[in-house]
Amino acid sequence: IVDAKGDIIAATAADTPARLAVGANDTVLTADSSTATGLKWAAGSTPGITLINSTNFSGASSFAVDSVFSATYDYYKIICTNTSGSGSAAEVRINFRTGGVTNTAASYSYAGQARLYASATSDFSNASAITNAFVWRTNGATWAGELEVYNPYAAQRTWFTGAKMDTSEAGTVGGYFDNTTSFDGFLITSTGANIAGTCKVYGYKN
Repeated sequence: IVDAKGDIIAATAADTPARLAVGANDTVLTADSSTATGLKWAAGSTPGITLINSTNFSGASSFAVDSVFSATYDYYKIICTNTSGSGSAAEVRINFRTGGVTNTAASYSYAGQARLYASATSDFSNASAITNAFVWRTNGATWAGELEVYNPYAAQRTWFTGAKMDTSEAGTVGGYFDNTTSFDGFLITSTGANIAGTCKVYGYKN
């Protein structure tokens, strides 16, 4: 029933064995009900980064980006650019969401935070029981930032790291959501005036 190196035995029906010839180099055995044996050789998945969602927003103080986290990818990168908001004390915050509901529970924790101001000073802090995943102070300036989220769709602790930059301040943060919650989206909120810009979400595999 086999006649070449790499051949395997499969079935086309009950008690009906058949030969499935080996596939090309680096292909993987894949289920496919449309083939005679229910199997085929196919190209394996390649690690890489994929644009999942791009959202332009303006004229409001909050914007939801839903249905972007799933089991398809291991990690996600959120990149916000050309984003502005007025007010010297205005902040832009990110909260995770599940099924269109924003999670504001005091379960976010910062493992560490550093900020570098125009005066060349910096501070480092640890904090727990925070009600948002990340805070970017806009200082009335155009700013850009990114947040990496690790396994948000899995019902386990969700880790995140981020960085932000504007004309007067740069900052980094690392933290986690301390409950086993599955998230599928996030909410961007401004504590000051309305914000405008672009937010892109990328997914990538190991």
